[in-house]
Amino acid sequence: MRLNYCLIFTFIGFLFLVDFVQAQNIVQGNATIDTTQKTIIIPYTIQDVAPSRPSKVHQYNLRLYYTQDGGKTFIGPLKQVVGHSGEQILPGQKKIAWNYAQEEGLFTGNNVQFKVAGNYEPSVIGLKGPGAAFKSLLVPGWGKRQTYPSQSTHRRFWYVPTIAVYSLLAVGTIARISREDNYRKYLNATNNQEANTFYESARQQHRIFLGTWVAASVIWLADIAMVVIRGASNKKAQKQLIKKNQMMDQKVGITTSYDFNTNQPNIGLRLKF
Repeated sequence: MRLNYCLIFTFIGFLFLVDFVQAQNIVQGNATIDTTQKTIIIPYTIQDVAPSRPSKVHQYNLRLYYTQDGGKTFIGPLKQVVGHSGEQILPGQKKIAWNYAQEEGLFTGNNVQFKVAGNYEPSVIGLKGPGAAFKSLLVPGWGKRQTYPSQSTHRRFWYVPTIAVYSLLAVGTIARISREDNYRKYLNATNNQEANTFYESARQQHRIFLGTWVAASVIWLADIAMVVIRGASNKKAQKQLIKKNQMMDQKVGITTSYDFNTNQPNIGLRLKF
């Protein structure tokens, strides 16, 4: 037995502070219905189309609804589902299996339409691990661009440590040059008053040199440590997220690759039947 249906996809990107609504895609097709198990299988594919880099990968929070009055009212979110319905769904081939017999409410199957609705957000899956600390070793703050999500203050203002460190090093370098100049003048002084003046100036410049370089070193090392800690946290979260999605895959008998470095997904939706 086959049951005709259409899928209506709607996304609201509330995390970007601007509503982003995917234009409705009404795709006529055939949903597989298993009358023995009283289950309807709904396959679809999420394909991120906007990002150009893995760091832009999104994850989706989706729920299944249905209507039997042409979209005037929708029933859901449906609870008796298995597969890709819920939180933190990654792009790729997806499938939802709905047990309509166990669901509360009257479902006749007449003129039924399904809607998968929800929202999306940047995913940790595209962020770098502890290895990004090498970037911060080269340029303070650079590693934060690859280990923090796009909406994070650390990522948006990643250049602050760069400016702070290089400014302190520059001030310290100038103080060091001034120290050497005053020390030479101290050695060449012709009287005690001049010698004392140049000596005190050299000491003061030396303290400035040490203070600024120590401060720059602390900021730089702290930045590297933050990237290492954040990167390790990203790796752990990525493994958990991929494992969660693979468990969803196994429940509906599909296999999806989550290597977004070689197979970059994009924002949007593509449906396959």
